[in-house]
Amino acid sequence: LIDQVAQLLIDRPEASMSTAAHAISELVDFCNPNVVKVVTDARQMALYFSRAPIPWWRDGQTAGNPGGDAFTQLPSPPPLRHVGIYAYRAGFLAQFPLLNPAPIEQLESLEQLRALWHG
Repeated sequence: LIDQVAQLLIDRPEASMSTAAHAISELVDFCNPNVVKVVTDARQMALYFSRAPIPWWRDGQTAGNPGGDAFTQLPSPPPLRHVGIYAYRAGFLAQFPLLNPAPIEQLESLEQLRALWHG
């Protein structure tokens, strides 16, 4: 896994940091706020990390519970669980702790949101 995360930085020169994720296979994990989820773009670059069930699957909820979190099954394609391992470019690693915490980072208590917030 360490080699894979490092290889992502080699393969993606535009990336300042990399991390890992895998498909969530259990509904209980999708709804668990202690399981961090990540939504990615077509290039597998992170768009957002959250403790909430994302992507929000509007049609997968229990009937009669609109806006609730009682899902009946996992969305397809399956959501991704973030694995808390990172690789950084040296320059970014020196800069990252100097960046102000982002409001969304403080709300979710997820430091990786600081990198997304600051671009």
